[in-house]
Amino acid sequence: MSDSGQPPGAIQAYTLGNEPVPQLPVPGVRFIRFHTRLRRQLAEVMHITEAEIDRRYALGNRAYVALLDDDTIVGYGWVSYDCIRIYELGLEIPLPPGHAYIWDCATVDRYRGRGIFPGLLRFMLEDLRQQGITHVWAGVAPGNTASLRSFARAGFRLVAETTITDSQFEARPTAAATQEEAAALRALRATLR
Repeated sequence: MSDSGQPPGAIQAYTLGNEPVPQLPVPGVRFIRFHTRLRRQLAEVMHITEAEIDRRYALGNRAYVALLDDDTIVGYGWVSYDCIRIYELGLEIPLPPGHAYIWDCATVDRYRGRGIFPGLLRFMLEDLRQQGITHVWAGVAPGNTASLRSFARAGFRLVAETTITDSQFEARPTAAATQEEAAALRALRATLR
């Protein structure tokens, strides 16, 4: 438990190399980069407005979706390339070139437990690798053990535990963090707005 009485959150990392990221097929589900023809459906599944999707795209973020054969969205995830934004905390952390941050991911409730999220993550990682991204980061909210399992299944490493108090955010590197990751993570101590 952290000082705030919550279990610690987590920061996950995946280092991309030259080799393709092995995919995790899910029967009856395919993974794609978001296409605008799915805009209304994605907004409905996420419980946000289409204007919010447009705003995210205007900021340079991109979405990926998991689809059933009839194009029903059963999962989604977002990627940012310029910084890590944790809207709930008012936190923005710039990303170095070649890095990306995966955020706001979910599987529709009735489709959970089928491996959709790890499959979507692997699809996203391979697409990011093909774009020249070398390092991918993701944050997991305190207590979200299902997400931790999915990130681990997709091949991410737990590189930091996070503590959030009333006004501070701190990331403590784990033994799995590389020296470069640990140095970057120690710099993530930030005063929240």
